[in-house]
Amino acid sequence: MRLDSLRTFILGLAPMLAIALAPSATADRDRGVTLYADGNYRGTSESFDRDVARLDRTAFGQDRASSVRVARGCTVTLYSDANFRGRSMTLTQDVNSLAGSAIGNDSVSSMEIDCIRDDHDVDWSSRRGVALYSDADFRGRQEIFTRDDNDLRNNRIGNDAASSLRIAPGCEVTLYSDRNYLGRYAVLRYDNGRLGNTQIGNDSVSSLRVDCNRRRDRDRRRDRDRRNQRTPPGSVTLFSDGDYDGRYETFYRDVPSLGRTELGNDTASSILVGRGCRAILFEDADYRGRSEVIDGDTPDLYSTSLGNDRASSMRLDCGRGNRPRYDDPPRDGGSFGSSRDTVTVFSGAGYRGSSDSFDRSVRNLGDSRIGNDAIRSVRVAPGCRATLYRDADFRGRSAVIINDTPDLQFTSVGNGQASSIEVDCQRR
Repeated sequence: MRLDSLRTFILGLAPMLAIALAPSATADRDRGVTLYADGNYRGTSESFDRDVARLDRTAFGQDRASSVRVARGCTVTLYSDANFRGRSMTLTQDVNSLAGSAIGNDSVSSMEIDCIRDDHDVDWSSRRGVALYSDADFRGRQEIFTRDDNDLRNNRIGNDAASSLRIAPGCEVTLYSDRNYLGRYAVLRYDNGRLGNTQIGNDSVSSLRVDCNRRRDRDRRRDRDRRNQRTPPGSVTLFSDGDYDGRYETFYRDVPSLGRTELGNDTASSILVGRGCRAILFEDADYRGRSEVIDGDTPDLYSTSLGNDRASSMRLDCGRGNRPRYDDPPRDGGSFGSSRDTVTVFSGAGYRGSSDSFDRSVRNLGDSRIGNDAIRSVRVAPGCRATLYRDADFRGRSAVIINDTPDLQFTSVGNGQASSIEVDCQRR
């Protein structure tokens, strides 16, 4: 055999040898597939026991896997692209380095998992509830709960001991870090082999609520809402998960702090907008920070500039119809600024310099007399409020002005930065 042919043969054989010689999963260890960010099963990791269409929506992330552990009885097919597309590679045992393999290093974006269930599965045919395990991957002490329990100290599983759980189909469990349903919490609907990867954390469960009936009724209501793609007129409904899923809450007025609501802060991932409404989501409480105007149903806030799990406050505008543009004719037939319900902006601090008055919203201040990036002070008529935005079309960082402000320097928008303005006055 020629030397160059021999070299090609050896290089092609190397990845197969690496896989064949990789240490296998022990019989008593995992059930599922664990991805590692570094070779030799090191670095950040996360375990999975079902298909994952998009790893970029998991805590582990996409294009990060450098080594893989595959539990006994499991087969995993790794894909280079989301939704099970692109290059692929099927494994039935551990691989300590994906470098040089068919899928490659730092290239996994989705995966299909097929595992033969072992003796640690729970038969949910005759009962419904949740099974807690003291060890990860559904091992160690086990206890099944079919109803709420406000104190796990006297249970077999014990307090601050749960590391994994199995959930009956159609059920939902809320885990709490403190007794009496207090402290940090996590709502789960599917088996989880590593509670350390959830908000509640490992060895932290002190009480729990089990919901196998109300969730079914709520799912029916949610499915009805999803079919209608509508929330009640004059309201907005926020959901904790995409596609109008997860916990939800309906709002009929402004919310200065979502942290004080049942839904919670930094939680919203999708939104249904009622007829005649629009919502402005803000990254910080009290209508501060980056914002996003939502004027229609949005199944995934990830696609917006604000993003998922970012909203901390919300302005709700319902019942006023579509806001007029600056170049629309005044409603009363007069000139702009003729109404007492106006907001007056100035190019200089202390209400000096050139000025302009608005009784309606302006999508692009470049089309107004004051101009773009020129406002440095604002006067607000009683009953009015103004929201200034850094970018046109009511986007970018924003600041809500409800009182006369002689200097915008210390607002989140700043001096000479506004490119659009919303004016909201209670008409008398």
